[in-house]
Amino acid sequence: MVLYVLFVWQIIPAWLSCLPIKGDLIEAKVVHELLCSMVESTFNKPRSLYYRSDIELLGPNNQYVPKIVSVFTEVSCVLIVSSLSQLSFIKCANRLI
Repeated sequence: MVLYVLFVWQIIPAWLSCLPIKGDLIEAKVVHELLCSMVESTFNKPRSLYYRSDIELLGPNNQYVPKIVSVFTEVSCVLIVSSLSQLSFIKCANRLI
């Protein structure tokens, strides 16, 4: 647990820089749903020592917010175009609303 707290400030920006995933649809679905869950949990849980704080996901001064919005926007556009993935898009969109 201590390693997570010490290195999360390096992991989050590196991870976000790899998104959105385009080559592997299965991995993309899992990773983009994870990002969706992380954003949800940032705003829907009580503050505690054991929970990730806003600053870890959103960055200092919310500097990662534009990248997160960009990922959601690009994924949404791809999913809208793909008729096979519309149900998955609706589920994710409903979670964000």
